[in-house]
Amino acid sequence: METRLRWKRVCAIWIGMYPVNVATSWAITMLPWWGGIALPARSAIVVTVVAPLMSLIMMPAITRLLAPWLRRHPEHARRERRLRAVLDELAVAEAETVPLPVIGIARVAADRDRAAA
Repeated sequence: METRLRWKRVCAIWIGMYPVNVATSWAITMLPWWGGIALPARSAIVVTVVAPLMSLIMMPAITRLLAPWLRRHPEHARRERRLRAVLDELAVAEAETVPLPVIGIARVAADRDRAAA
């Protein structure tokens, strides 16, 4: 299972977004007629240009470039899976030995069903 950490995704998006934003802003402000367009129309034009650039070009490239960094180290993932398995085994073992009030309603229902049978 490939898990990407959120803060790493945020960094990757920033790395891709910053140059696209700077280049787009620079290119658009060079247009002599740009200042005469109403703000909502300018925003729509910018989003129409930037969204495809980010989605189709920049983010796939950044994701490929940063893939080793974005993925968790395989050994860490294996350790986490082993730890979860051990903790699950401990929880099952403890549930069989813990007094009734501590483990809750599910145990009460199971005991009641066994007594009724």
